[in-house]
Order: sequence, then structure tokens, then C-alpha cells
Amino acid sequence: MPIYLYVKTHNQTGLKYLGKTISSDPHLYLGSGTVWKRHIKKHGYDVTTEILLETTDPTKLKEIGIYYSNLWNIVESKEFANIVPEMGDGGAMPWTVESRQKLSRTTKGKKHTEESKKKFKEAQQKQAQHLSKKTKEYLSIPENYKKRCKQLSAIWNTPGHKEKMSKKMSSLKWCNDGVRNYRKSVIPDGMTAGKLHQHGSHIINKI
Repeated sequence: MPIYLYVKTHNQTGLKYLGKTISSDPHLYLGSGTVWKRHIKKHGYDVTTEILLETTDPTKLKEIGIYYSNLWNIVESKEFANIVPEMGDGGAMPWTVESRQKLSRTTKGKKHTEESKKKFKEAQQKQAQHLSKKTKEYLSIPENYKKRCKQLSAIWNTPGHKEKMSKKMSSLKWCNDGVRNYRKSVIPDGMTAGKLHQHGSHIINKI
């Protein structure tokens, strides 16, 4: 089953959201982020979706998800609705001070009803459904959250890792089929080199 890493941009407000989905049509998929969903509810789903990666390898998805999360600094950036890095694991990451501040800004002045609390709890449970029981138990312990965060941070800050990832991504070539844009290591027969510039165009990088 293919997994998609995408970035959605609201056409009216410019707010962006980096996420992943196994939906058969990621362009119609609304996104699952708390801040992002509230934004969509308020402004409507007038969104352009760019597919950054299509893969069946969860490890590859996590690698590229971390790459873009750090590249765009999505947690601290006001341009993004993300409150945790996108790692393809349903948000199983400890919340930073920046994460809590960003969520707090969207809830300021709002009162949570029992119904809204119930829906939020159900959404959290739904996000964690794909995690194994062992993983859930491990990540439920605060010390393990912190340990995992440090491990991922250590990987990202390993000398040469950022440069390696940047070189890998920059080596892919833009091409198009006249309808959509793609990024490929080798341009396939029947496709044209270069990127289409049109509203709603889609970027697809298959690995």
C-alpha cells in the first residue's frame, strides 16, 4: 500500500501543513493536524496539495518526513500548522514548548465542551490505531518519548547527514507529463524535462 508525504497550502490564507496519508487520493484527503483541521473548518477546504514522496517503505517516509520537518522548521514556523515533526507515526513525538504555544494560539478564548473533548480524544485514538501495542506501550512512558526524540535529533545532527539528504533530494530531476509535475532520478520516456507552472499542479517523487 503506497504512503504519501504531502504538503498542503491553503489558497486563501497561505497556511501550510506537512503530513502523510495512505488515502487512495491524497489530494482529497483533508489532513489530520489539530491546528490545520481548525483552519480548514474556519476557512474551507480551498487547498493545493503537493506530493513530496510516494513510497511503500515506512522507513523512507520517516527519513524524508524528518528532512522536510527540519528543512522548513515546521513546528516553529508560523507558515505551517504543524505542532510536531512529521515522522509518519501518527504524531508519536514529545511536544516542545513551541508546539504547545502554537496550539495555544489557536485555542485562546475558546471553551471546550464535553463533546469537543470527546471528539479530540477519539481523534487521538484514531491516529494511534496503526501503531503496534508494543510501540504504544513504549511511547506511553515520558522517558521513552524523550529518548526517542534525542535519538532522532542525533541522527539528524550526525556530521554530513543534512548534506547527504540535501544532495539526494537535489539530484532528482523535474519532469512532467503535460498534466502533473514529477521528480525522478531518470526522466522516463514520454515525459518532458522541466516543471509545469500552473495552479494546483502536483509534485510527485516516487521512490
